[in-house]
Amino acid sequence: MPRAAGRITPNTYLSAIASAQKWCTRLNVIPRENLKREMLKGRVVQHSVGKAGASKSARMTVGFARYSEESGPMEPHQHAEEVVYVVDAKDGWVRYGPSPDKLGERIQLRRGMTLHTPELEWHVFEYDRGGYVDIVFYYAQVDNIFPATGPKPY
Repeated sequence: MPRAAGRITPNTYLSAIASAQKWCTRLNVIPRENLKREMLKGRVVQHSVGKAGASKSARMTVGFARYSEESGPMEPHQHAEEVVYVVDAKDGWVRYGPSPDKLGERIQLRRGMTLHTPELEWHVFEYDRGGYVDIVFYYAQVDNIFPATGPKPY
């Protein structure tokens, strides 16, 4: 904060506050239960932050997704680099690989896991009867999340 003769004056204080307000934004608290549920093939999505989110952002995309019998099975898909946090899972797993027909072994998912999916890596979330996978997804962008020719999973 600017100082005048070793002390803060009212003018320098007000100037510092005005300067800080230029880069400060308002915290947005977004309870999941307030988010619209979007039913898609293979999942239910709730957009928190981003172009389609309850809180608009031009720099990131964050939301919730739930994979269960309610939405039916998901097809393998690929997209931009993504981080997923597993909120909860029951008899659910992920498989990944170089193509939709060459996905590897099941990786059992459990609460508290973090998954980092490289750009354009094929993957799919699956579950046994009565099971589910509940996640938070994060993309460090809002544009070019999906390849031009691929399916749009969210």
